Amino acid sequence: MSIFYKKNGTVVPKMLPAICDHLSITVDVHPDQQTKVAKWVKHELHPTPRHGIYKEAGLLPADDVSLVYGPGHAGGNSVLIQCKPKVGQINNMRFLRVEMNPSRVDLPFTLFLMNDCVPGLYDRVVHTGVVTSFHLAVDVAHAEIDDLLFFAPNFSVSAMNQKSGKTLYIGNRRFRAYDKRAEIRHKNKKKPKAAQQKVPGYPLLRVETMLALPSKTLLGKIPSLPNQLEKLGIACYSNLPDGGDMWSLFLLAARLGGAQAALTTIKSKKRKAEYFERLEAGWTDWWKPEDVWSQVPGLVHSISDAFDHVSPLCAQVA
Repeated sequence: MSIFYKKNGTVVPKMLPAICDHLSITVDVHPDQQTKVAKWVKHELHPTPRHGIYKEAGLLPADDVSLVYGPGHAGGNSVLIQCKPKVGQINNMRFLRVEMNPSRVDLPFTLFLMNDCVPGLYDRVVHTGVVTSFHLAVDVAHAEIDDLLFFAPNFSVSAMNQKSGKTLYIGNRRFRAYDKRAEIRHKNKKKPKAAQQKVPGYPLLRVETMLALPSKTLLGKIPSLPNQLEKLGIACYSNLPDGGDMWSLFLLAARLGGAQAALTTIKSKKRKAEYFERLEAGWTDWWKPEDVWSQVPGLVHSISDAFDHVSPLCAQVA
């Protein structure tokens, strides 16, 4: 149970444990095993139209809902597995691609099913596969997206209001911040009651970054990358000092397009430096990128050494 604190009668926002909420890996499979893997994907996994540039694709059940109703059922969480690149892509793509949300799937059960197809297949994917996408995310309890100003050097901010709530994209979608509670409510409408996620009784902000990965990055090398969250600053409007009409107009521009974009409109170097100092004065105490990044080794370990963790699904099917 999370414990929250109040300051001057207001609950202080608190970062919850970090997660990896999207991961994709591609890996080569020995030619002697490719036919077996392709048949497994085609005939034993749940069919899906998500083939992309691959000839075969299937969904692997990875939670209670997908195990009972099928991995394509709304509300279930599954692992997408694709294989056999189409003609014209063979020389550029590895034979197998795996995509999942590690924070929502039963990793030991996924390991069990993949290794049941080809012994050591899961281990080959997570230890020798090349990571093509890794999203690092953290939820902040009692934080409202409209109360915050986001800043990243050389990055603009764009806002989208959708049925699932407000989303801010910072830096060509390198960073994303959105109302997680609104998203949960929206997704629950499409799910059976048994699969619905509990809606928090307090505001919940999600801050997410799509890591910029060097070529041919292995999963085990991700913790040694520079902390990319350090580029993101978050200020609270209530923490910002007063500064007259020009400052108020600047904040309005910053709310619409981000603090960086607003700063670039200021020609006076002296005023630009002054306004940046004011922004820094409003930085939140709870946004600690170093604390988030310190959890990355544990997240990577939970994926690469899934057998070390308890699997509720393995117990059900045993």
